[in-house]
Amino acid sequence: DIIDFKQKHIVDWIDQKKLPRRKVEFISADLAKPNDRERVFQVLKKKYDNRPIFFLLEGLSYFLTRDGFDDLIKSTSCVGGE
Repeated sequence: DIIDFKQKHIVDWIDQKKLPRRKVEFISADLAKPNDRERVFQVLKKKYDNRPIFFLLEGLSYFLTRDGFDDLIKSTSCVGGE
């Protein structure tokens, strides 16, 4: 699974000091599915509500329909603060 692959490499790169040490959280989900999107944003809202948050959505637009991507972008507004 792609999350396992990326997680292993990021942990290795942090250990090798190729990336700075920081908190990285991995949540496996199919963002094309509304229920998975909702689950991910509920987790994020619970942890980060009213705090600034940054979303990196690199490469996702290739795998989602236009409506799915629009819904994903709209979902980001339910998390975080100013």
